[in-house]
Amino acid sequence: MEDAKSDALVAANLSGNLDELLCIEYPANVQNVDKAMAMLGGEKSVARAHYSSTSLALSFRPDDVFCVPATSQKEKVAGLVMKVKRKRKKGNSGWERCETEIVGVVGSKYVFTGMADFQVLSPFSGAYRPDVLHDGSLMNDSLPAFLPPNHFTKRDRPLEYSYQTQAHPFRLPADMGGKRILPPKAPSPLMSVEYMDPTVPSAPAVDITDEIRTEHLYFGPLDELFGECPVWTKSALASEVKVTYPTFRNSMPLVSYYFTNGPWKMAFIRFGYDPRKRKDAKIYQMFELRAPRNIDLKSVPHQKDNARSFRSATLTHSDARDVVYSHHYHSNVLPTARTTYYRLCDIKNDEMQQIIHSNDGNEVSCTEEDGWCQAGTYEKLRTMFNDFMLAKAKELNAVIT
Repeated sequence: MEDAKSDALVAANLSGNLDELLCIEYPANVQNVDKAMAMLGGEKSVARAHYSSTSLALSFRPDDVFCVPATSQKEKVAGLVMKVKRKRKKGNSGWERCETEIVGVVGSKYVFTGMADFQVLSPFSGAYRPDVLHDGSLMNDSLPAFLPPNHFTKRDRPLEYSYQTQAHPFRLPADMGGKRILPPKAPSPLMSVEYMDPTVPSAPAVDITDEIRTEHLYFGPLDELFGECPVWTKSALASEVKVTYPTFRNSMPLVSYYFTNGPWKMAFIRFGYDPRKRKDAKIYQMFELRAPRNIDLKSVPHQKDNARSFRSATLTHSDARDVVYSHHYHSNVLPTARTTYYRLCDIKNDEMQQIIHSNDGNEVSCTEEDGWCQAGTYEKLRTMFNDFMLAKAKELNAVIT
């Protein structure tokens, strides 16, 4: 009888409109709620993190500019928050009765599973304030020299790492012998330039000797590819060479340099070729595609038309790994990574190509934001990308609501 009453009570509570609550597994014994909320940045910070699906930070010393916060992860859960009252009958019988009420439902929670970073306590109380970074008083000689790093560790979880004396060998394709060899060492670092630099490198930092040509087996194929096209991406080169990028990564300083910013960021460029002075380099400009946060790429069936990295498919009789993925973008396929880089010429969509070539023959100057394209081109492309991806994600039931 009591069970039937409890079931009826639960059904009555669930039939009403319940509030949706957010759960935070606080990594401390909370005795003062106001101080606990201040360590989280207040209600606005919690709401901003919740609705933007970003991590929630907890600062152990909210008033200390040098405090390194702990970060949390957001998880999907299905839970209830219940209010329970226990009433004891007067007398010596010890009989008690429980009343339950469902307060709300919990759909997500923040969990602090990582370790806190190392903390540095300033020995000079009140000597540093955030406003001194803007008014110039930081350069005052009277202030003590205390400038700790922004953070100490790159990860907040233990990482297993096996130290090795040499790199793993890789197997050459069948047409190059099929034997296992060690990847050659890079003869020099990959040279980089900023967009505002007046010149670009005209030659590698080292002379290309016969010994280097023999050691770097992929120097010849890479040199031929850069002779055919002056600008390449990692995925495009891997597609042409038919091996993964780490296999020929150490040979890249012999044939190319790269920009750290601007329209050709993240692209490998042939020595001596300055795309800022060539209008025909517009088609080689890079576009950074970022999938919206409300698209669950992990639930999408594996598709091989779009891929940011080239994974091995099947092993042939010679144990060679075949690359089967494409470096092109197709609007009817979702990317396999949250962030992907494409050359404008690799975007296989007629409507987008019309926007890219809308100012052909009328290019006046090259800008850091849009390169040789018309102003606002990247914003239009980004809007079209998002529309295509959301439409495809809805078709595949991959939209997070």
